[in-house]
Amino acid sequence: MIRRGRTFLIAATAVTLGACTTTTLPEGPSTHPGIEWVRTAAEFDALALQAYGMAGRALEEKVADTSWSALPEQTDAARLPPAIIYDVDETVVSNVEFQLSFVPPFSDEKLNDWNANNKATAIPGVAEFSKQARDLGVTLFFLTNRPCMPSGTDPCPQKAVTVGDINEAGIPVGPEHVMLSYEQPGWNKEKKNRRDVIAKDYRVIMLMGDDLGDFIPCSRRRRRRTVRGGRDHGEPRTRHRSTRRLLGQWLVHTAESDARLLDHGAAAVIRGHIPRLDTTGRLRA
Repeated sequence: MIRRGRTFLIAATAVTLGACTTTTLPEGPSTHPGIEWVRTAAEFDALALQAYGMAGRALEEKVADTSWSALPEQTDAARLPPAIIYDVDETVVSNVEFQLSFVPPFSDEKLNDWNANNKATAIPGVAEFSKQARDLGVTLFFLTNRPCMPSGTDPCPQKAVTVGDINEAGIPVGPEHVMLSYEQPGWNKEKKNRRDVIAKDYRVIMLMGDDLGDFIPCSRRRRRRTVRGGRDHGEPRTRHRSTRRLLGQWLVHTAESDARLLDHGAAAVIRGHIPRLDTTGRLRA
């Protein structure tokens, strides 16, 4: 079945490429099936609630165990206060309405303009989990690869928009706990350098995200090996992954993966366990 599916995909691609000189793409917003899944599927809400629910049940244990850190390299943090690091898009706020309305190609400017003019929608479960964490004395940080793009005298107008989005999602936060890419020298799209800044002053007990880059350094190079092989050197021990079917990295990942992984590209990764697939493409424990 898988081979026949692959043959069909290759054939369909050949037909499309052969006709590309006479076919024009329609102008205006287009709907990817993954976007409709996020917008309409009860399973999306259930997976998000599951991820945050399991994280909530582990909170007290991780706060109390001062020898614990979600970062393997953080080995001497027992005296530091606890913190959780979140991604923002598709982890705290949903971009589905933006995806339904914008005209391709994507740009960070389009996303920022849309966010500035529309109220953010929270991912299910995130506000409740965040309140629970704060009630236990946990500090929350938000790392996003939304880039700072200077405008006039403002070196990063995108930061105020991002802070506003998080607050609109039901999580009160100030700018000092939100870190954008290129906001400071060395803060590129690799999030490890920003995690390291936080780890100097806080014991990081959990990582919340929807992309392997939210947990693992250099994940673009190791994406397939990490997903299919389980734990990798330097992989964090406690991470909670929400579903991802909207942004570019998921599309890149599925394009590089085989048909079995396509069906499970949005599987939630809970407490450091990555679901593996057996030879039939079914999830196994």
